[in-house]
Amino acid sequence: MGNKLYSIEIKKSSCNKAIFDYPCQTVDDKLLQNRRIFFVGDSDDFSELINKLNANASIVKSASEATDIIILPNVKRAEKSFIEGYYQELAYYHDACCEYLTPACNNVHNMIVLLPPHSTEYSTHYSQMADYATSCYIDGLSKHGARIGKFVYGIELAEDMDYKSLYDIILYLLSSNSNHMICDIIKLDR
Repeated sequence: MGNKLYSIEIKKSSCNKAIFDYPCQTVDDKLLQNRRIFFVGDSDDFSELINKLNANASIVKSASEATDIIILPNVKRAEKSFIEGYYQELAYYHDACCEYLTPACNNVHNMIVLLPPHSTEYSTHYSQMADYATSCYIDGLSKHGARIGKFVYGIELAEDMDYKSLYDIILYLLSSNSNHMICDIIKLDR
């Protein structure tokens, strides 16, 4: 080691090269041109966001046609006191994420998972426990996805949602500027 106090070694072969690039792409509405976004879940509560994205991108009906996937929060949440609610909540996110990892979705490069408020907090309620487990699952999935060039991001929504700031964050995450942000759940102000 000689007279150096430390040695840092990064093995690029174990990760996708895109993690080490920081291209400083301009983040504006033009970024959405030629993007095909697929939404998973009930979009009624997010119609304002979807309309804003649809103004510059195409909304597609199938994950196999998409370049990006956005998983909306589960609006059909079961009672907090039943174990079935825990499994239903986990299955909702798990099934959507597994579809993203299939060979049919090779064109998809980004997946953004919108989590309900307080998803990263511990709780004794079953659906809240499922949300916490899902946030940890997204964390692990982002590590796996980064190795194969697929980027997974989680956003914990605020109680009172500001769709303008959510749109701006989604726009940033869809840019290649965010490739280095793996394993972070972005918490919007409460």
